[in-house]
Amino acid sequence: MRRSWLLEVVVVVSTISSSSPLSSEETTILCAGDVLLAGGVLAVMREKGAQSPWEGTAEFLSSADIALCNLEAPFGRDGEPWAKKFTFITPPHCISGLSEAGFDLVSLANNHIMDYGAGALKTTLSLLKEEGIGFSGAGLDIEEARRLAIVERRGLKVGLLSYSKTFPTGFYAGRRRPGTAPGYEGHLKQDIPKSKEDVDFLIVAFHWGGEWSSEPRPYQTYLGRMAVDLGADLVVGHHPHVFQGIEVYKSAIIAYSLGNFVFGSLSKKARGILLRVKVREGRIVEGEVLPLRVRNDVVSYQPAILKGREAEVEIDEIKELSLPFGTEILLKGDVGLIQLP
Repeated sequence: MRRSWLLEVVVVVSTISSSSPLSSEETTILCAGDVLLAGGVLAVMREKGAQSPWEGTAEFLSSADIALCNLEAPFGRDGEPWAKKFTFITPPHCISGLSEAGFDLVSLANNHIMDYGAGALKTTLSLLKEEGIGFSGAGLDIEEARRLAIVERRGLKVGLLSYSKTFPTGFYAGRRRPGTAPGYEGHLKQDIPKSKEDVDFLIVAFHWGGEWSSEPRPYQTYLGRMAVDLGADLVVGHHPHVFQGIEVYKSAIIAYSLGNFVFGSLSKKARGILLRVKVREGRIVEGEVLPLRVRNDVVSYQPAILKGREAEVEIDEIKELSLPFGTEILLKGDVGLIQLP
């Protein structure tokens, strides 16, 4: 099991010497979208176990060297809910399913991680540390929220920074206030170049965009490209609950929205993809789109990889959404192969 491999969650990072050789081995990174272990999925987990939501995708998660997602809800038992329409909290024992599924990194910069206040966030951070899952994007103060998380696989150091561009802004962390890392330009300009010095491959995650919108807003393309210009090798987005187009920018990939993955709602509009990239010597050498079936009235909170004609239809739509960025995606079996420079 990959969970037994070395996992380093960085608290204090040291600069890697520029003379350190990069591994020539190939490292596979699998990126998923929104994971919200609340709502209807809890009944399934109570009946079938905490690992049940991942059964349909377990083969792909376990075969990746590094897997990451956006963790939407905090873990905890109680607390005062934030005064907003939808608030979620997940029983602490459910985190075992996340680690057993093979997740190594999670983004916490989103519009639900503070739903039950600082207490639930503190519990979440503690549980993630216990399970050996790296996290970024939220913390007990702004310094921790902006902190880089690092995992190392096959001699490759991979870092994750995460930022929120969603409401409520009251979730944003401060000098003495727990919360999420806001995606301010000033933060990006400070954090990304500094973090790139400490890793071989840098991922930047954004929670952004309009819900149910299949097209990124102008600020998404602006910030996504800025992140790459500053040193990011891969940019992934989430929040819209549907997938958006993919851009190949310079030598990086920007996936503007991966949509939903395991998400505790019954919306019939939800859609999602997995993004799988292979990295060699610090550069992406292959990128693939794996279309998902995530409508829970169909899959009962157990997402499945689409096959055959269903996969082809979804990939055709992703191709259309990616054309404005000049990105070509070819159908290869049941996956979409992103054409790199």
